[in-house]
Amino acid sequence: MAGMFQAFVKTQIQFLPRPEALRRLRELAAEESGVAVVASPGTIGRLGLAELLPPACRYVTGFSSNPSVEDLLTCLEVLDRAPVKRLICVGGGSAIDLGKALCAISGMESGGPRDYDGLCQAIAQKTYRAGGKPLELIAVPTTAGTGADVTPWATIWDTRGGKKLSVDRPDLAPDLSLIVPAFTVDMPPGLTLSTGLDALAQGMEAFWARARDPLAQALALEAVEYIRTYLPLALKEPENVTYRGGMCVGALLSGLAFSRTRTTACHSISYPLTMRYGIPHGFAVAVTLERVAAIDLPAVPEIQTLLGRFGGAEGLHRWLEAVTAGIQPLRLSAMGVPREDLPDLAAGAFTQGRMDNNPVPLGEKEVLSILTEVW
Repeated sequence: MAGMFQAFVKTQIQFLPRPEALRRLRELAAEESGVAVVASPGTIGRLGLAELLPPACRYVTGFSSNPSVEDLLTCLEVLDRAPVKRLICVGGGSAIDLGKALCAISGMESGGPRDYDGLCQAIAQKTYRAGGKPLELIAVPTTAGTGADVTPWATIWDTRGGKKLSVDRPDLAPDLSLIVPAFTVDMPPGLTLSTGLDALAQGMEAFWARARDPLAQALALEAVEYIRTYLPLALKEPENVTYRGGMCVGALLSGLAFSRTRTTACHSISYPLTMRYGIPHGFAVAVTLERVAAIDLPAVPEIQTLLGRFGGAEGLHRWLEAVTAGIQPLRLSAMGVPREDLPDLAAGAFTQGRMDNNPVPLGEKEVLSILTEVW
């Protein structure tokens, strides 16, 4: 029997062709006098945003692929130069995550701290939750994977402390998500694969998470089906907008699923892999998917239904091998991780809200065993 659950989607979602999306972006940038665009220089140039949007728009570009506390400080300085009412975040999860963090900190009393330690403290102790959310947040994803355009949290990296920090509050989910498959067609194969595997992992982990519910599982199953079908096709024909659209739907469903549940052991184990070795997030989470699914199966027998979308556990293994062939083998040794580092990685793999959301409790010994098996 289905358990009790509630559902609320804060984000308005618009799935648009490229010409209409560009017109909508221009309208959104012109509606407010204080608009800031969070996007990388490459994205600004590729989409022609500087020519498309009104000259009064301010651009926030000082961030990396894994947004850090230093990036947050730099971008807050840009926002401080003049009042901002609306943030338009165009890009992958990094741009959208940064936008959420900017909203959270700028909503604090007096605009929040402007020093490294103060920002770390505000994020770690969640003091930003007491503030308001003064900025309207619009997300325009240019990848198909993170689900950041429909989730209420963001990842910011404390590079000095070697830690992942989470910014999360229900009202941080974007007010509007403009999903444009044509914006994703020029992703290179590695990015297409890593973001697609991220979406897959988010969906699968939402399916078996302790916090799972029937709605999350239904969304996750459909997300997995879209990704299983369309990721190989998008890699084979990257300019096919239909295939890219299928991946955008899969990523959206995955984001909606794990926005209800959060993720589990795969994500928790991934964070030190990304922090220490710069392994793209999607590869870092997918490398342990098979092993964690097998460990969790006795506690969540319906995982068999999930694996059945691939033809069973062996089918998932074959699919992962085929889709990653020639791009990135899912072995830690192929990602440049020294075997002697595995014990330290196991010790650092426990993130609250992720590892404790796994249906089977895992300790350091079990995590080391997983890492050894996938090395």
